[in-house]
Amino acid sequence: MAFPHMSDELRPYEAPAAPVPGEGSTPTPEKLEGLSRVLRAVGAGVLLASASSFLLQNWATGGDLERYYTLLGHTAALAVLGFVWGLRANDAKGARTFLALAAGLVPANICILGGLVYSQFSWEGGATQVAHYASWVAPSGSAALLAVGVSLASLAGVAGLAFVSLARERARLLTALYVAVNSIMLVPSRDPSIVAVVAALQLVALGVFEGKVVRVTSSLRTLEGRFVRTMLFAPPVLVLLRSVLHYELSAAFIAVATGAVALGSFALALESRVPAVVASSLRGLSLASLACSAASLAAAFVDTLGLPASIALPIAGTGFGAAATGLSLLAGDALWGGLYRRAAAAGVLGTFALDLWIYPGVVSSIACGAASIVVLSYGFLWERRGLFVAGLAGAVLAVLTQLKAAIELYAWSHWGSLALLGVAVVLAATAVERHGEALGERVAFWRRRFDEWA
Repeated sequence: MAFPHMSDELRPYEAPAAPVPGEGSTPTPEKLEGLSRVLRAVGAGVLLASASSFLLQNWATGGDLERYYTLLGHTAALAVLGFVWGLRANDAKGARTFLALAAGLVPANICILGGLVYSQFSWEGGATQVAHYASWVAPSGSAALLAVGVSLASLAGVAGLAFVSLARERARLLTALYVAVNSIMLVPSRDPSIVAVVAALQLVALGVFEGKVVRVTSSLRTLEGRFVRTMLFAPPVLVLLRSVLHYELSAAFIAVATGAVALGSFALALESRVPAVVASSLRGLSLASLACSAASLAAAFVDTLGLPASIALPIAGTGFGAAATGLSLLAGDALWGGLYRRAAAAGVLGTFALDLWIYPGVVSSIACGAASIVVLSYGFLWERRGLFVAGLAGAVLAVLTQLKAAIELYAWSHWGSLALLGVAVVLAATAVERHGEALGERVAFWRRRFDEWA
């Protein structure tokens, strides 16, 4: 019962109603900014889904060229919208979102354009039959060439606008590189070995860019910079995926694909934000992928050049050792650099020893002995007991194999090769004693030059 005349002092206390969370209060600036990011991400996802339908086209009306020009117009419209939005609405984040999406669609445009070019100018003498959703056919050669000219001019402008907004400091270089790595997709061939060369050229160009430019450009190591660098790697990924999905693979293709996985996982492991456990797993993946790449590359060499199968393992081991040593120089710290060098030594020694076991002979035993002595020397100089013992065991195995052959079959090739190997080791010991310090200085000099280059 209420008493209106009752004074405030005598009125019973009534606790204020607890506010309902999220209702009746003004959102904080942090919440508004977070919602803005969420909405931009959702909008970007919708736009990408719209454009991706062109890659999986199954439309009943319109020709392939007409559909492609629709996608090209869609991409250009996004870039124009971003440019106008930045000028009129003064919304830099929204403008960068539209421009980044437009630039991200460039590889999809070029991939479809490559299909149109391939339909008229195939190096294999005729377009290979693929699934309907992946088939793009130009009505004539002149129409395909006209599409190339219009597309390169338009997409270069789109990329230029995007990179001026996302990475102004390196906009010209990024535009030229982006157009170049995308244009390689226009090569009218679906031969897996040629595709492997195309992807390798793209990856080499991007690797040089990462080593020469990214390391000295702080803006490319920001969130937007990482997005830009990710876009650059889209063309080789599309080239490789296209062959995996639609065409027969070759040993050279597998070598490039697994090599790309090795380099990608190695690069991710170097990122400072990656947890230690994940970085360790990525380094293991990079070594496993590198071993697969080296084995596939050796198989490609043997098959292409008609070489004897007995040299496949030494080629694979040497390639793996050289690549792992190169990565060790880029690893940055002594811990992980040492891991890659030890893996290189173990890979070389293991493959040469396995080759000796499978194909016992003069050449294989000499090769195994030489590789073992190199590993032994590395283990001794850098105090790696396991590698020193493994190298010593490999050398003993090679010598015993040759000695057994020399005893069972008297031939100058067996005992003579042993004698030559012994002489070579003695001469190497003399060279190390007399010129070891100078050799060490020379190695340090080239290491500094490598660091300056990288």
